[in-house]
Amino acid sequence: MLRGARHVHKGLPVAAGALALIMIVLPSLKSWGDSISRADECRRAVQTAGPFACYGEGFRQLVAAARWLGENAPEDSAVFSRKPRIFYTLSGVSSRTYPLSTDPERFFRDAADGGVSYVVLDRVDRLGVAYVGAVVRQHPEAFCGLVSVGRGDLRTDILGIIGEGVGLESVDGSQDVITLRSCPEAMVREEPRVLPLYSASRLPILTLSSP
Repeated sequence: MLRGARHVHKGLPVAAGALALIMIVLPSLKSWGDSISRADECRRAVQTAGPFACYGEGFRQLVAAARWLGENAPEDSAVFSRKPRIFYTLSGVSSRTYPLSTDPERFFRDAADGGVSYVVLDRVDRLGVAYVGAVVRQHPEAFCGLVSVGRGDLRTDILGIIGEGVGLESVDGSQDVITLRSCPEAMVREEPRVLPLYSASRLPILTLSSP
C-alpha cells in the first residue's frame, strides 16, 4: 500500500508539469491560429483594396491626404504631417513632423524655418488633436481649410498655414467649434498633377515625372 502511494506521489510532479505545459501551450496555439486567420484576411483585402487595407481608418485617411496634396499642392510645397517619410513617398511633397508641442510660437517658427505652408490634422493617433489641434484652437486666424477626409469625429483635415489675422470665419466658444475660411486659390494647383497608382511594390515617388 505504501509502495503504491509512493508511486503515485512521484508521478504527481510529472502530471502537474504536463498539465501546466498544456495550459500554457493551448492559448498560444489559439493565438497563433487567430494570427494566421487575420493574415489570410489581410492578404485578401490587400489584393482587392490596396496595400493599406488592413491599417486603421486614421492611417488610411492619412494616405488619402498624402495623395490629395501630391496631386494638388503647388511645386516646392512642404507640409507638417504625422508620418513624414510615408507622406513624402506617397505624395512627392516635402514633409516633416509637426512639433510635438502645444506652443504656438514653436509651431509657427518651425513652419517658417522649414517653408511649411500646410499641416495635416490627422487621426492616426491622438497626437494630431493634442498638438496641432491645440495650436489651431489658440490661433484659428492663422489657418485655413483645404479639404477633409472622412466623416464625423474621425476625420483628417488638411489645413493651410496662412498667417495671423486672415483665416478666421467664425468661432462658437460655447461648443468649442471653430470654422475656418477656405484657403486662397494660390494654395491649390490650377491643374492637378496625375500621380501613378501605388501598390506594395510600386511607389509614386519612384515614378513621378517632374512637376
